[in-house]
Amino acid sequence: MKTLRFLALTLTLLTVNVAFAANEIHWTVTGPNSVTFNWRGTAAEKTIGYGLTSGAYTTVTATTPNPVPVSSKGPFWEAKLTGLTANTRYYYKIGTMPERSFRTPPTPGSSNFNIYAQGNIGSSSTYFNTGAVQDLIANDLPSFVVGLGDLTLGTLDGRAAVDQHFNDIMVWSKEAAYMPVWGDMDTVSSTNDNFKNYKGRFAVPNPQTSPGSPLAGGEDWYWFDYGNVRFITLPEPWTGAWADWKTKADALMAKAQANPNIKFIVTFVHRAAYSSAHYTGLSSLKDILDLLGDTYSKYKLNVNAHSNNYERTLPLHGITHVTAGTGGADLDQDGTCLWLTCTKPEWSAFRAIHHGALKLHFTSSSIEGSFICGPAMDDAINDVSCTEGSVVDKFVIGGPVISAVSAFSITQDGAKISWILDQPATGQVEYGTTTSYGQMSTKETSFNYTTHIQQLSGLAPATLYHFRVRSANQAGLESVSGDFTFATTAAMDITAPSVPAYLTATAISSTQINLSWGASTDNVGVTGYKVFRNGTQIATVTGTSYSDTGLAASTIYSYTVLSYDAAGNNSSNSVSVSAKTAPLPAALLPDVIVTSVSYANGIFTNTVKNQGTAATPAGTLIGVGYSVDGVWKTWGSVNGPLAAGASVTIGTGGAPYTIPTGTHTIDAYVDDINRFAELSETNNRLSIGLSVGGTASIASKPVFGFAGHFWGPYANTSGATVLDLVKQVGGGIYRADLGTNTYGLADQLVAAAPSRNIQLMAILFNGGEYDYNSSFNEAKAFAQKYAGKIQYYQVSNERDIHSGAVAGDGVNPGDYNTAGYIVSREMIRGLIDGVKSGDPNAKTIVNFTWLHYGFIQRLVDDGVKFDIIGVDWYWEDITKVKGNFDLSAYLKIKFNKPIFVTEWNRWEGSTGGNETAQANYITQHVASMCNNPNISVATVYELLDEPGAGGFEANMGLMYNTTSPKPAYNAFKTAIAGCQK
Repeated sequence: MKTLRFLALTLTLLTVNVAFAANEIHWTVTGPNSVTFNWRGTAAEKTIGYGLTSGAYTTVTATTPNPVPVSSKGPFWEAKLTGLTANTRYYYKIGTMPERSFRTPPTPGSSNFNIYAQGNIGSSSTYFNTGAVQDLIANDLPSFVVGLGDLTLGTLDGRAAVDQHFNDIMVWSKEAAYMPVWGDMDTVSSTNDNFKNYKGRFAVPNPQTSPGSPLAGGEDWYWFDYGNVRFITLPEPWTGAWADWKTKADALMAKAQANPNIKFIVTFVHRAAYSSAHYTGLSSLKDILDLLGDTYSKYKLNVNAHSNNYERTLPLHGITHVTAGTGGADLDQDGTCLWLTCTKPEWSAFRAIHHGALKLHFTSSSIEGSFICGPAMDDAINDVSCTEGSVVDKFVIGGPVISAVSAFSITQDGAKISWILDQPATGQVEYGTTTSYGQMSTKETSFNYTTHIQQLSGLAPATLYHFRVRSANQAGLESVSGDFTFATTAAMDITAPSVPAYLTATAISSTQINLSWGASTDNVGVTGYKVFRNGTQIATVTGTSYSDTGLAASTIYSYTVLSYDAAGNNSSNSVSVSAKTAPLPAALLPDVIVTSVSYANGIFTNTVKNQGTAATPAGTLIGVGYSVDGVWKTWGSVNGPLAAGASVTIGTGGAPYTIPTGTHTIDAYVDDINRFAELSETNNRLSIGLSVGGTASIASKPVFGFAGHFWGPYANTSGATVLDLVKQVGGGIYRADLGTNTYGLADQLVAAAPSRNIQLMAILFNGGEYDYNSSFNEAKAFAQKYAGKIQYYQVSNERDIHSGAVAGDGVNPGDYNTAGYIVSREMIRGLIDGVKSGDPNAKTIVNFTWLHYGFIQRLVDDGVKFDIIGVDWYWEDITKVKGNFDLSAYLKIKFNKPIFVTEWNRWEGSTGGNETAQANYITQHVASMCNNPNISVATVYELLDEPGAGGFEANMGLMYNTTSPKPAYNAFKTAIAGCQK
């Protein structure tokens, strides 16, 4: 170890045996409402006046401290000021000294304060740099300064150095508190120095007594709360001292862990647990602090000295250790290497051999540390080069903020756990049947994600599990959530029912075949039966018979039936049976259709034409029902016969029906209960748009908006910002992939939408395949959480092309792979039923792309109930497909449901610099859809470019980012404004 000493001019030294004004003034925090001052002065200077107002004092007479310091004749004084108000500035005066001030500790739980720490300080009479480091601290006056032991080095440098030290620190100690830790040099009694010089100069809060202390009277270590931190000091390693401290500190940390006002636990000790310097870390201390770090997540920082250098570790057992033995005394260096062993230890993050002081700033969620550069030694071998007052090393202690912890998709042996972080971090789940947990999920080691989902498997059925999540950021700072619970479901029934037997099929007419079969058995109970025609499921029933109607005449149909139970177990299909429908009767049939409909003065009127080849039956009613916006309202009728080719006007009788002001859709449908046979039932309905107060033939304008995602650029954009961009173009709806793993984004959108008058459309499960039960549970949980706040739910996305290869244009129900279709159908059914269970008023949407409406027809044929048809369209005018086919009109007439264009845009967006082409496409299609009475909503895909998506998917946005619109964005805004005129 090298030793350098600086000679100081004798003219600058303070002598200790001549008359002097009050000096060596310093004070300590002794409680939330008290402080204690210590100083040296004559008998005439043993009073202190203090008060809230400058010059207006309450006077306290000091007493001689116990023990009495022996570094000089004194006299020495100590005065405790009590009954103070927290976080308040007080003015004080001792003897003839100028008035100074101090501030009491902040209120519990508060933050935003600074402290400094330094050890191995000495005095300016021996070490020139000591004074420079104290000036450094004084220039950034903290709340208090921690002396990390070896305060004066009087043992080496004599008693005069002790007094000089307490005068050196007065550049800051008259305003900032001085909180001491005892070092090995402070506790040694010799002719040069004595432990009395320190215990006699400090009164500490919550003083404690350690076994083996060389000086009785307590104050061997202490603890105190300051704002949102619990500070705990350690004694020197006297026999039994650290074991005793561990027991008492464990209790103190446990209380701090449970105290919501305490965010951090910090320890101060002279000796090091981890050190690569002259004095290496002590394994006994390391073992104690490691265990406490593993036990208490609030314990984040330990600061020590002993070695005359600066060193910071990586977080070890949750604790960052910092050596700050750089207060001014000569620095330690062994050999020519920065580290003692030359090789940097894997736990060491930074080390410097340079004078300076450690600054700690405490916020509500972090500890910000900075090693402030002080003066250099006269030879700077292996020293860092820095400017005095600059930051040599900087670190932040504070793990990620964990929120939205949730357990979902719970089964008999598994569950998914999700949570959201405020910064990218790793993720892991601890779980078990008690709060001791005992099991860990596989750790996610990537730092790329703020939303985490982990699957737990191998769980016991019908069992309550406790869990908590852990996440660590790239600095190695870990956060741990509170305790949560979930219960697994009961053990699953995996036994399928028996196969239905004795299936028979009997043709009843040209359009109906009746089926019957024998009942199945099951270990728990049969729930129902699924009926298949030509390999496609057509019905689910609870009994043992079914009538299949609406069939074609003179056609052979094959049938099978399977049974299922409440657990979703299916039997095998029954033996297949076939039957042939009867031929059409030879007689000619009528065919009535609605050719016009109108509304005026509370009365609905329509024209019905018989376009068949025979008259309607005499005396049989021809009825017409009316609905407004899909809700049945009234009806009218006339008696037959109506001759073939003839028309008749039918109005409504009874009291007038008033339609509220606004835009509505009126449907008229004739012979809806099939009072007589017809040639065709396909054209019995006619819809019109109606604007009350305007012309009945004018439909409402579509609502335009955007589609988006929850990943890519959307993950870092607030919901309010997204909806502002929708609103700025005149949009009224926003569509996004959402689900139980995106509650954070959904919360933002739901909160921001009402004030911006924007409706929300959630896409549940865009990608992946799920069975009925999983789909139901996920959809119900999400819709129930946001009931009344999200208006539309698109159940999955483009399942027409995710069900297998599509034959031709997909216009026929038979163009789809049966096995893939059934998977899609059950997923869609589960999602629809789940949404309606969670929010009965929400509207459900099933979408398709290109001309794949055969997929929609197949769902309708299978009894799937939904509210709205969605179309994803990236081609020519939707009213002029392949020349002159109006897809929107066809869908409206065919299915009589509102039509949403759920996605549309130029096929490749602006890829290849085609911003102008994209803008022209947007303008043309808004104009086309604007006056199309069949389209209710049109959402452009998409709002923002996604550079990470790859291919043309990266350039589909109408904006490059949230602040840079493309020409298409402004074209969209202009086109919407023109449409709404």
